Amino acid sequence: FLLLEILNIRHAGPRIELAPSASPTDGLLDIVMAPLSDREELKKTLLKSLSATTGSTFLGKQKARSISLAMDYGELRIDDKVMLSRPASSGSSQPIKIEISVLPQALRVLLPKT
Repeated sequence: FLLLEILNIRHAGPRIELAPSASPTDGLLDIVMAPLSDREELKKTLLKSLSATTGSTFLGKQKARSISLAMDYGELRIDDKVMLSRPASSGSSQPIKIEISVLPQALRVLLPKT
């Protein structure tokens, strides 16, 4: 993949709308994917998002409550922070296994009566 984003909101980075139907209240993660074959379409989508025009993206999307990944090499980021990095040249034969899930009602917002 050129891009694999696991989102709970519509946007990633600076105004890049990758998951237009994402909702932080639905209890689901939105998985957005762009394989190597979609390089040019991904480039167009990113340029469109950065120019502040809106619209749906071509990117493949799925919804899930939990995701299991195995990573041979690459970076795992949460927001802008690199949480895990393994270079392709590391020579390790064992993939790193990653589990990501949604915790239902993990955040409650209380508002004062008006």
